[in-house]
Amino acid sequence: MQWLIYWFWQLIPANPILMRIVHGGSRRVRHLWVRMGYVGVMVMLVMLALASGGGIGQDISMTALAKAGAHVFAQIAYGQVILICLLSPLFMSGAISAEQQGKTFDIMLTTPLSNLQIVFGSLLGRLYFVLALLISGLPLFSVLLIFGGVPVSAVFVSFAVAGLSALLMGAVAVTLSVMRIGGRKAVVGFVISVAGYLVAGYMIDVTLLRNFPIVADGTNYLTPLHPILVLESYLNAANYHAPSPDELTGYSGLAKLYLCHPFGVFATVTCVLSVFMLTFCSLWVRMIGQGQSQWVYKLKKKLRIGKGQGERRRQPRTVWTNPIAWREASTRGKVAAGILGKWAFVLIGWLAAALLIWLYHSKNLPSIANAGGRNLPMHEVFRNILATLLIMELAVICLVALYMSASCVSREREDRTLDLILTTPVTPKLYIWGKLRGLVSFLTMMLTVPVVTLAMVSVYTWIGRAQQ
Repeated sequence: MQWLIYWFWQLIPANPILMRIVHGGSRRVRHLWVRMGYVGVMVMLVMLALASGGGIGQDISMTALAKAGAHVFAQIAYGQVILICLLSPLFMSGAISAEQQGKTFDIMLTTPLSNLQIVFGSLLGRLYFVLALLISGLPLFSVLLIFGGVPVSAVFVSFAVAGLSALLMGAVAVTLSVMRIGGRKAVVGFVISVAGYLVAGYMIDVTLLRNFPIVADGTNYLTPLHPILVLESYLNAANYHAPSPDELTGYSGLAKLYLCHPFGVFATVTCVLSVFMLTFCSLWVRMIGQGQSQWVYKLKKKLRIGKGQGERRRQPRTVWTNPIAWREASTRGKVAAGILGKWAFVLIGWLAAALLIWLYHSKNLPSIANAGGRNLPMHEVFRNILATLLIMELAVICLVALYMSASCVSREREDRTLDLILTTPVTPKLYIWGKLRGLVSFLTMMLTVPVVTLAMVSVYTWIGRAQQ
């Protein structure tokens, strides 16, 4: 028993990697301002949602206050899950790329640390700051319980969905780090893949699957695999509830278990996938670091990830007048993950816009109720779905732009190539404008998604008015 306690103590509480990451990050003033800013934004969102939902004013009944509290809680819970899903890849992938840039991951393999200590220390050290943001918002969610209309279990379910999503993101990030493909080049594809899955999954459910429900106003097979849909099935049970076993007559026992318990299935799937990836990392971390895993090398060579062995030949390319701009626009994201993520984001955005217009034209959009329980007209449903789609697309573009702009200079400063550039005829003005132009050129394809979406809606509106 004492040996087991000592092993657990060395694995998690006294893990040197975990202590290094947590102590180093906790002493930074920037992390304090991030936590304070997160809580401040949450407080502002609560006040704005209360003001718009009728929860502030004179002569307000307890029933109206309870409805306003439930409405505010739902909005904040959805926003929290979306933020965690979008920010977790940035935090964790940024930490992995910084560790790989300093070559500290290879140094850890030469220490007496066990494989489990390396993997769990890398995971929990990065997961700590994400969970700290979640815990900092717990008192604010508890205050909403005073208004009534929100069960205590809903608070824990919303935090559990966000925490499990962050756990899965962290396991994926650690796996990419162990396989040496988790650097800055894979961050863009990582973020876009997560955001694309959130947008595509929710749009498919709202626009298609809800028109062919298994039971009336019930969930479907996609619900347990999507964090936002899992949360909606719990917070909006009146319009999107999990079916009971009696309503699934004729289905197998496994199908009933899958459809009747979306939160339990989501928790099980995320935990099983995380444990599987962490087990793989624990078994192969030293062998991959020593170059003994040939199948990983072949896979990376097939996907053009990392540097292959032998001489590399390529056709000469024409460089722009500003070489810095050409380098930023032409070399960023030129790997399988980056290319696949960028084009998947573009195609999913265009298809979602076309599908939304077609459903509105055929009058097959799902009904959405407002805070008072009244179904919105079809044109307001279309406008709300379009606004949500555009906001999520712009959020993804802004997050990718923020990460790339933050690392475009620090990367060259860390690998000492900035000192070499300063010895060339490249002037500071040419360098700064080249970085800006290259970043805009790289994001041009992604920027076309909201622009083309609005253009498609404008053309459809113009044609409809012309036919009247």
